[in-house]
Amino acid sequence: MTITKFISTTPELAQVLGGLNLSTTVPPHLYVDLEGVNLSRNGSISILTLYDLSSKTVFFIDEFVDRMSSFGTKPHFITLKKILESTEIPKVFFDARNDSDALFAHFGIKLQGVQDLQVMELATRSGRNRERVNGLAKCIQFGLMNILSPIQRSQIQTVKDRGSKLFAPEKGGSFHVFNMRPLDNILLHYCIQDVVHMPALWHRYNLKLRIRFWKFVVEMETNKRLEESRSAGYVPQGSHKSLGWTWEYLRHLERKWNG
Repeated sequence: MTITKFISTTPELAQVLGGLNLSTTVPPHLYVDLEGVNLSRNGSISILTLYDLSSKTVFFIDEFVDRMSSFGTKPHFITLKKILESTEIPKVFFDARNDSDALFAHFGIKLQGVQDLQVMELATRSGRNRERVNGLAKCIQFGLMNILSPIQRSQIQTVKDRGSKLFAPEKGGSFHVFNMRPLDNILLHYCIQDVVHMPALWHRYNLKLRIRFWKFVVEMETNKRLEESRSAGYVPQGSHKSLGWTWEYLRHLERKWNG
């Protein structure tokens, strides 16, 4: 059973961070997602959702900007900044590019130690069909088909649809709903399901990544994404974000792998 906790004060955050298992483990313990108003260098961060697999708890870290500013200045405590920048503490994201962009632009945080599920899924496909990436909803619906019942998949899709109507501008919503308190119940469920299914996806993809070449590709491409997201020319939105790898590019990576 998943536990949920809303964190809105610095002492609460200190207690949460102090209780996390930050060791390097397989599978990783920490699964992260950020939401905000135009989440990127051009917008803001509203909330950080952290799923701790060890305790089966989803933490909603509220007013992320304020908490990062105040708690991040106390070096004798473990901080979000230290966790997010550590190469020794594995964190699982799904498409970490805009999360990384926002963290670096607003706080100078260099996100590291990331395992990106979107990249892992792309690498585990069979054949040459890797020219487009999939979104999280599609990965959950099809990647966990043998784990989730049809009713569960329908419920997940319903939450996705209702949540997106609240925040997606093209559907009449506004990202500012992530700044409203209390957070709408639909948005809570939306954020929860974005992270609680990540461990099962990680397990599925990791099992398929047995060939060393593909592990090399995943690590290299994830780090490449993070570096590009911190570059001056990074563009947070656009059709280019859906592009995967062409066959020619994979041949280039293979030549690089072979030295």
